[in-house]
Amino acid sequence: MESSSAAARERLLPSEAEAFVSELRTFQVKQIGSDKWMTQRERLERLHLQAYSNVSQNSDEFIKDFIISYNKLPLLVHELLVVEVWRDKVFPVMLQICKAPTSSFITYIVLYFESVLAGLLELGLYYREMCEVEERECVVDLLDYCHRRITAVLSEEGEEGEREEESSDEEDPENPKVDLLKRKPWIRRNEKGDTERYDDRWVPVETSERLKISKLRAYLTEPTLEQIPALADLQRYLEHLSIMEPPPGKRQLILEQVPVIREEILRTNIDQWDAIATRHVSLMLEPDVQRVQELAKGWVSTFGEQFLEPSTCAVCGGEAMKRCSRCRVEWYCSRECQVKDWKRHKPICQELNRSHSN
Repeated sequence: MESSSAAARERLLPSEAEAFVSELRTFQVKQIGSDKWMTQRERLERLHLQAYSNVSQNSDEFIKDFIISYNKLPLLVHELLVVEVWRDKVFPVMLQICKAPTSSFITYIVLYFESVLAGLLELGLYYREMCEVEERECVVDLLDYCHRRITAVLSEEGEEGEREEESSDEEDPENPKVDLLKRKPWIRRNEKGDTERYDDRWVPVETSERLKISKLRAYLTEPTLEQIPALADLQRYLEHLSIMEPPPGKRQLILEQVPVIREEILRTNIDQWDAIATRHVSLMLEPDVQRVQELAKGWVSTFGEQFLEPSTCAVCGGEAMKRCSRCRVEWYCSRECQVKDWKRHKPICQELNRSHSN
């Protein structure tokens, strides 16, 4: 019953998904909202839903395999950054031009599409696999995007905290200390670019002192490494650093990778934000009614019941809203049905849980 249920929810065949992935192409900021862009957006949303379904059902993740084999990861990162630039540079200008929009549906589709692209990059597309593609520069741009999003979330939380402090007489003495630690006013770079620290006076930081980073080894405990496996490489590096001789204190050439995709998007569209916004106002905020209706029908066909078929209970066959928390495969309508089915499901659940752990 599990296999038939999974097949019933599989609305995108592997052959169709492969065709969708192979035909993906890049778009520019000014092309957002066009018919061709909307067609690719709809296909990517279907790929995203099918990829999520594959992961939740522990089935063949063919969407991920096609994206990696056709080397479409840089394209997804590019499209993600294009939508982000549109949201930051074009959308605010559109709201200034059009004070009373007649429709917000198309605008919502574009804004929602950013989360779809982020979801495609999240569902099984790990950093290890991204490093296997030829154009590895996209990894730097993706990390830069994540840093901007995290910073935005933290800044919003900071503003909420400031409002709470204004409404409360109590002060949190830890906040100034945290800000001070982040700024590190006791460290600076002089005119020559050398690092200095303040110890009654500004003194240069020797190379041997920089090797004190090895003190981090005390914090890389087994629970920490289990939760963040990527720190294992740092642990090996620190172990190697602790037994090696300090390198000579001479200036060496340092090469640093920097994000280039977003900068190229900004450079290409410089001084064009007003023109793009004016065109997109008529395309999104004051659109043709018939076009909105056609897009709404496509949205319903993608996210409606035809695709998101409800799961069925393994015991009574009714609509299920809960599933086993251990294997996350079997669905149930209630706790009672899950208890009734536990004798049958227990060996299967243990085997699935063991295979997931391996």
